[in-house]
Amino acid sequence: GGGGGGGGGGSGSGGGGNDKFISVVGELPTFEKKPRRGDDETSSQASQGTEISNLSDKVDAAQSKEQKQQAKAVVKDFVKGMVKGRKMNVLAQNGSIKQCTATLSRNLDTFRIKVGGQTRNIELRDIEEIHAGEGLEGIATPLDELCATLMLASEDCITFRMGDINDRDTFVMCLLMFCNNQK
Repeated sequence: GGGGGGGGGGSGSGGGGNDKFISVVGELPTFEKKPRRGDDETSSQASQGTEISNLSDKVDAAQSKEQKQQAKAVVKDFVKGMVKGRKMNVLAQNGSIKQCTATLSRNLDTFRIKVGGQTRNIELRDIEEIHAGEGLEGIATPLDELCATLMLASEDCITFRMGDINDRDTFVMCLLMFCNNQK
């Protein structure tokens, strides 16, 4: 069996002569639906601020479904690889490259780097910024476009050098996402 339904409609209303309309527009405040508070000024500023920050959400939402599914698949693969442990190249300040094993904890809150016998655990919430590519001021490491640099709260930087741009973008995108989840 089955069934369905639906429908509905609405009609707008207009009216008034032009002159009257213009004069109403002149008194804009009558249109504003604001909670009546003593601090009208601040409440309107606050709502403006949120509108701007929501813009990026809207842009994200506008992405096509395909892209989202693709991104999900990329993230899933990335997590699978990182939880197992992935060989990566770390770029030292003098430009030399060391191989390390990078691992993400299963609950995606700790990033572990193992170089030789040393292991360093980095809480994702301590990663303040992830910089893709070159052009990072204040660090001596010779970066190129394949680099991804983690800027830590402790003011340390760790730079990884990826195999290609795609690899770099995936690393930066996924790690940023996990970091934001921790904050």
